[in-house]
Amino acid sequence: MKKFFIITTCVTFMSIALAGCNGTSGTETTDHPHRGSDEMWSESKSGAELEIFVQDGKVYTKDKEYQLTGFPGYEELEDGKNYKLTADVTFLNGGVAGYVDYPQIERVISIEEIKNEE
Repeated sequence: MKKFFIITTCVTFMSIALAGCNGTSGTETTDHPHRGSDEMWSESKSGAELEIFVQDGKVYTKDKEYQLTGFPGYEELEDGKNYKLTADVTFLNGGVAGYVDYPQIERVISIEEIKNEE
């Protein structure tokens, strides 16, 4: 009888432990199908406008979150200046790197300098 009780207790605890390992509490809401996973997903946008700036010969998004490289025309941009880049862009999200709207420039439409109003 003692052996039966020990086995039943062990099975019960293992069942509780395994039920709690699915990562959800049953009260969580998910507003995006990929949230909380390492999956990558992307969204393409034609004619997207990005504010960019150049610092030390490198091009960054306005918030300096992402460095942009390899798009036509970036070599001619002047250090210390802000620009409006209009392009066809694929925005990456998710993944191990934690991308949120990471822009990949597919085709440059125009690059215009943003003049500071003084």
